[in-house]
Amino acid sequence: PPDFVAELIEVLRPQTVVRSSEPRVLPMPRGTLTLPRQSQAATASYGGEVAAIPVTEQSVDQIVMSYKKLTALVPVSNDLMRYSDPSVDAMVRDDLAQVLARREDIAFIRGDGSAASPNGMRSFVLSGNTISSTASYSLSTVAQELGGAVNKIESGNVPIVKPVWLMTPRSKNYLLNVQNSNGFYVYRQEMTDQKTLLSIPFKTTTQIPNNLTVSANSDCSEVYLTEMSQAMIADAMTLELAVSREGTYTDANNDMVSVFQQDQTLIRAIAEHDFAMRHPEAVAVITGVRWAPAIS
Repeated sequence: PPDFVAELIEVLRPQTVVRSSEPRVLPMPRGTLTLPRQSQAATASYGGEVAAIPVTEQSVDQIVMSYKKLTALVPVSNDLMRYSDPSVDAMVRDDLAQVLARREDIAFIRGDGSAASPNGMRSFVLSGNTISSTASYSLSTVAQELGGAVNKIESGNVPIVKPVWLMTPRSKNYLLNVQNSNGFYVYRQEMTDQKTLLSIPFKTTTQIPNNLTVSANSDCSEVYLTEMSQAMIADAMTLELAVSREGTYTDANNDMVSVFQQDQTLIRAIAEHDFAMRHPEAVAVITGVRWAPAIS
């Protein structure tokens, strides 16, 4: 009989980028969190010796975060778990953890708040912090758009502490290989040696799409610049795994299945969290990005 290695080759997965970029992580044990925020400062002015001093006042508002429940449920045959090698239950457990991590990651980037999901960075971007990329791009237009994104953040008086670029591998590989008219690789040395772009760290993930439709083009992507010290993740429950051999579940055909009768085990994963920006000025996005290497 053939030999089998007690190891399972994992499926290829996108990289997770938001938590690894070190946002502020806040505990939310009661499932909701309110953060008071000053929205307007007082003003000061010069005046004459006995002139009346103008009255000014500050304004405040608040950020309200509430838990969004992220779930997954997998039924597994008990015979498979009894006789399999490597252990299937460990594989299912680890896979669920990886699946939840990637689903929350894209929600933190592009979530729109629909279907009980969090609002992500894309939802917090101010209209003035959105840059439309040139469809017929060139090194000149790309340089202007990257510099423009940096300028949007700095012009919003955002303290630059932990900025990060988020983009697709396609966009990164274009920047890595783009040359000027003299054949010089413009960004390659900085990106390979310092792992930065315009002195700002960058991360890539295939979860940011390359097939967004902008005007007549259906091959567009997005590039984000976010000051991560202004990004907040509120964790109500990081990850809970539960196992049941007596429960029931509704299958893909909407039929009720008894795991006891079918000799199955249900493995369930739940995480609860929310995402917000302390100040929306801390994120800028370049939309309609078509940057791509010559062969892609």
